[in-house]
Amino acid sequence: MIVRPGAGDFLGDLSRRVAVYRAHESGDDPGSVHDQILGLVKRGDEVELDEVLRRERYAFESVIEAVRSKCANATLENSDEMMRCWERLAAAIDRRIGSLIPLALYRPEMFATAIEQHAAWATGLPPTGGTMMFVDAWQTPFWALGMTLGGLTVHLDRYEALRPLLTATWSDPNGHRVAFVMPNELADWVGRRFGSSQQALFPASGWLARDLREKEWLVNRYPEWLRRQGEPEWSLAEFSLLLNLATTLGDVRGMTAWWAANIRAAERYARRLRDDAGLLARAANAVGTTLETFDEQAPEILRAAPAIGLFPDTDRVANILRMGNQQT
Repeated sequence: MIVRPGAGDFLGDLSRRVAVYRAHESGDDPGSVHDQILGLVKRGDEVELDEVLRRERYAFESVIEAVRSKCANATLENSDEMMRCWERLAAAIDRRIGSLIPLALYRPEMFATAIEQHAAWATGLPPTGGTMMFVDAWQTPFWALGMTLGGLTVHLDRYEALRPLLTATWSDPNGHRVAFVMPNELADWVGRRFGSSQQALFPASGWLARDLREKEWLVNRYPEWLRRQGEPEWSLAEFSLLLNLATTLGDVRGMTAWWAANIRAAERYARRLRDDAGLLARAANAVGTTLETFDEQAPEILRAAPAIGLFPDTDRVANILRMGNQQT
């Protein structure tokens, strides 16, 4: 056998490409999709950008429709089937994150349209039978998309992209509005299956933070977010605090105070909002209300938020937001 210089590198690269192809059925990994769309945005190629975004939307939604059909009766007892269902969704989520980040950062009006289109698509799907995890098979993918994009845009101070994530809703067959960023039982299964703590009260949150740090394509493109100490946990907590406010103000089903699990991040964010009038105004607009309404209602919304088990103390954050450092 002849071994040529560089053969090991070549085989290693080939192995990685095969792994990418298996995970991403089109052969388009999230990083390359991200870079393609970012390039089109920078060049201002509206025709090609529109075409690529149309294909990416279809790719994401068609995987969810296929999983919804094939995994309708998947149960927790059948771990192999659950894994197959989740692996298809996870690959589609990664690719969609890659395609949406450039819009969130540089074309927020197109980003808003993309989120609204997904919500309308979910609302329009016909009812189906099966386990709750897959009847609404888009719910956990929407949650993972929303938390990731929300955490990134909060960290990078791109508040103009937040409003669609915070205020978009889809409707179930009974006409009940559901927040775009709202996990279901599948997120809990994923968190317990892949998270670091099987006993966590909201294991999906811990899993997501760790999973984001392990996405090499994402870390390499946004190291100022995912290589910074305390991230992405801090920005995910900040986004979830805004989500708590937006869903309550929008009269959508009450959002659990996930942010209370990282109370230090929530307190720091409340101080920033209280001390920075410009940031407070942008946050109010992002959650879909006026500055006056935000000032009047936000503290009490946070105080009354359904807390997570061992993290019931929401009073301090509410007091900081209401009174700044002169809290009682």
